[in-house]
Amino acid sequence: RALELVEWAIQEMGFVGIKLYPPMGFLPLGNALVSQTYPARAAEIRDFPDKLDRALRALYTYAEANGVPIMAHTTNTNGAAPGYSSRAHPAGWKSVLKAYPRLRLNLGHFGDFDEARDRAPREPWETEIGGRIRSGGTGIFADLSYLAELLPGRDAKTSAAIRAALADFVERYDPDVDHLMYGSDWIMLGREVGHEVYATTLTALSAASSPIT
Repeated sequence: RALELVEWAIQEMGFVGIKLYPPMGFLPLGNALVSQTYPARAAEIRDFPDKLDRALRALYTYAEANGVPIMAHTTNTNGAAPGYSSRAHPAGWKSVLKAYPRLRLNLGHFGDFDEARDRAPREPWETEIGGRIRSGGTGIFADLSYLAELLPGRDAKTSAAIRAALADFVERYDPDVDHLMYGSDWIMLGREVGHEVYATTLTALSAASSPIT
C-alpha cells in the first residue's frame, strides 16, 4: 500500500516529510462529498472517491501521530487536466486541519500571488492562508518557492506587486514571520535566468516594512 511505502521511507530510509500534489486531480479531503472528474484510470476503481478519502485520512492520522510534516502544492498551476489545478486551493485544507489540528502543514508556493495579480477580483489564495495562521494555526506554514518574477530583469510592475502583497501579508497575518519559509523549487527554478541570486533576492526583502530573513 502507498501508506506502507510512506512509513518505510520515513522510518527506515531517512525521509523527513510527505509531499501531496492536489492538481493531479484530488481534494485534500471531502472527495466523496462533491461531484468532480478524476483521471480516466480511476474509473476502474469502485467507490474511488470514498477510498481516496479513506487513504488520505489514514495518511493524516499517521503524519499527525508521528510529527511528520506534509508539504502540499498550493498554487493554481500544473493541473493534470482542465480544472484540476484549482483543487490546490488552500481552502481545501480547512476540513483537514479541523480534523487533525496537530498536523504540520507547509502550503508550498504560497499561492504565488496569482489571484491578486491575474484573476482579480477573486479573493487571493494568500488571504485564506493568512486567515488560517491568524486564527491560531501554529502548525501551518508556507514557503516562498519559485517566485521567479522577483529575479533581476523581470517585469518591474509584476515584481513590485508581489513585493507589496508580501509585505502586506506579513503586516496583517505574520508580523514575526514565524510561518514563512524559504523555498527554491529546485530544479525547476534552476531553469530560470538569474536563479543564482534567488536566495539573496528574497533576503533583500528584509528592507520591507517587516523583516523577512
